[in-house]
Amino acid sequence: TPFMKAKKFNLLVLALSPLVSRADLVAHWTLDEATGVIASDSSPNNRTGTIAGGASWNTTALPPVPSGSSAALQFDGVDDQVDIVGYKGISGTGDRTISAWIRSGTNSTLLNKGIVSWGTNLGTQKWTFRVQTSNGTPGAIRIEANGGFFVGNTVVTDAEWHHVAVTWANDGTPDVIDAKLYVDGVLDAEFGNVDTPPSASQSVAINT
Repeated sequence: TPFMKAKKFNLLVLALSPLVSRADLVAHWTLDEATGVIASDSSPNNRTGTIAGGASWNTTALPPVPSGSSAALQFDGVDDQVDIVGYKGISGTGDRTISAWIRSGTNSTLLNKGIVSWGTNLGTQKWTFRVQTSNGTPGAIRIEANGGFFVGNTVVTDAEWHHVAVTWANDGTPDVIDAKLYVDGVLDAEFGNVDTPPSASQSVAINT
């Protein structure tokens, strides 16, 4: 089951899709209901999420997006999350894209926090998109499978809103280092790109 979990971390919108076309949108949680414990999916798939652990609605300091949103979810990083029960995430070696609006605090103890995760916590089988301090640039975004990782360059833990995204396509030898990371619409890390190499990476196969 995919889940979202973070500490002192606001999340406004989260979308998952295969890397094909907008028509193949897997899920889109706007996270702007402002009340209750339901995170509705605005894709045709009706993958409704349940807000758990006490995540609270925040109606201030929203990002400058023309969506008319009036709220975002705030997580404490201990037990707050949104669970999408019954949906196992994009499986196997399927192409995928994840994007989200996030706002994280600057305290260094708060940085290793998840945006979205699914799969089994075994080698190659876990898929996690998060902010991190462990490797490369502290406060950058990171994609990982159990045993490998790929880290961006731009610090997003600055108490400002950022649009973050990862795309990953199976090139025949599916590996976490095939990811591309984006921050605020700009390519942040791509393996083999001399202008935007990852700040850290470790190869591992992907089979979620």
